[in-house]
Amino acid sequence: STALSFGQQAWLAASYALAGKPDLARDCVTELLRRMPDFSRARFLAKEPLMRAADRQHLADGLRKAGLPE
Repeated sequence: STALSFGQQAWLAASYALAGKPDLARDCVTELLRRMPDFSRARFLAKEPLMRAADRQHLADGLRKAGLPE
């Protein structure tokens, strides 16, 4: 199977966290940080093309809840 990109892994971690599935979110975070130890929520959010502030905030909340570093 094809590995997820860093961005896909971050979105998946956020989605799991927001869906109340912390174990799955943690697994995604562990894999993402193994592959990209310097991952930053702030840098990731700056690159995501979300137009609505509410969407950006929702993603930020999910990334934080998943445990990804600022």
